[in-house]
Amino acid sequence: MSALPSIPMLPHEVPRDPIHKEIVEALVEGAVTPRQVMPLFMVPGLGFHRSLYTLTLHIMEYRLAGHQTFVIPEGMQKALAQTSMVEIQGEDIHVPYKSQYISLPGCGLEIWGGDQTRWHKVGGAFIRFSQGEDRIGIDGEGKHYLKYEAPEDDPGMLNLYLWGMENELSHGPGDDASLWVTLDLYEIQKRNIDLETYVRDILWDPERDETNKGFSDLAVEIGMVTTMPKDSRGKRAKENIVTVLRIIFNALLYLDSQDAEMEMDPTSLHAQKERERITKALARIKNPKRSRGRKLNRQLKKLPPDRVVWVGQSVHLGTINEEEAEDTPDKAPRRGRRRGWVRGHWWPRRDTIKRKVAEAAAEEQRQLEAYRELQQAVTSMKDAEDIATHVPRLASLRAQYAEVKDQAQQLAGSLDAKRRWVKPYITPRLSTTEQEEDRATIASHVYVLGQREEA
Repeated sequence: MSALPSIPMLPHEVPRDPIHKEIVEALVEGAVTPRQVMPLFMVPGLGFHRSLYTLTLHIMEYRLAGHQTFVIPEGMQKALAQTSMVEIQGEDIHVPYKSQYISLPGCGLEIWGGDQTRWHKVGGAFIRFSQGEDRIGIDGEGKHYLKYEAPEDDPGMLNLYLWGMENELSHGPGDDASLWVTLDLYEIQKRNIDLETYVRDILWDPERDETNKGFSDLAVEIGMVTTMPKDSRGKRAKENIVTVLRIIFNALLYLDSQDAEMEMDPTSLHAQKERERITKALARIKNPKRSRGRKLNRQLKKLPPDRVVWVGQSVHLGTINEEEAEDTPDKAPRRGRRRGWVRGHWWPRRDTIKRKVAEAAAEEQRQLEAYRELQQAVTSMKDAEDIATHVPRLASLRAQYAEVKDQAQQLAGSLDAKRRWVKPYITPRLSTTEQEEDRATIASHVYVLGQREEA
């Protein structure tokens, strides 16, 4: 049976009022444009309600993309959180749809919701991909300005909206927390940095925080705008965001990797089959406005529109003792510990392949130059015996060049190959004496996440 009904999801929570619902529906139908509805989000004396407007765009794009939802179970979340993003670059991230919602049930990570409601557990995030758009910034007065025009061959931007669910301090539905962030894939490419570095750069750079620009002090005071705490809570909030984004981006990499485990939710699968059945039945009716047609249309509207896919359901935490549970991939085991975490990663490493491609290209050029140099020398020779003595060497250089060229092409082609996810695991950490005593008995790594793999 599907666990879906028990999972809180932001697409099911909003819109919460009839006016907002009308705005969203008008946007989805194309009756109005996002720019045309912007004045509706201007709150007198407080400023532009950017959070609600941003959420509205995400809802619109989510519906237009077909209500695509991916559920990442708790075990998979922990595995992806412990998988490195250090060598991942912007060009490696591919979103399945222009817009999708990533549900994170049971996520223990929290985002800051302000001094009144404080910490909110993350429930999920919208991810919207945009391409060919100018880069727009916001100045200290809340006015928009052009950072730079959309570049040629724009790799695009990833716009994320993180949802922190209501907590025990919330006054009711909607008294939650949110955080939106835009990752410019062109900037990552231009700076030639990895995703982990870029995420930390934008979170720790105060100039990039546009949360309260253009808002009055009253807007901040009543909690319409939530600023990042300046004390130690700020560091905790940022680290939590980094981890959430690591889960999300590693999930996107996983969806595009070899042997990704994906399964449509039974509720969604049943709704999809029913939708197909009803649609075919309607097509056979001459007048769908009659009672039979009206009945089928009512049934069609009652079907849940979400297309929900579960990702990595079999990945789970193994059993380890309390001391070992304190170890993480970012923290070395204490002295005397028998086991230590090894971070998950993606294989093959693209940065390593790129280096080898560059080396192969340089070697290919050297071989070509050596062949051409000898070829030119042989061509200018007059004596047949001299020519005959150099022909074997010329043939050898030609063969070497062909081999090196083929290797370079194979390496270049491997950059487009799908990656394989190497799950996090714990490995025995033994003293020298213990290693000698247990050498014969240790036959494999002890994998904590996913299936046990024999050495």
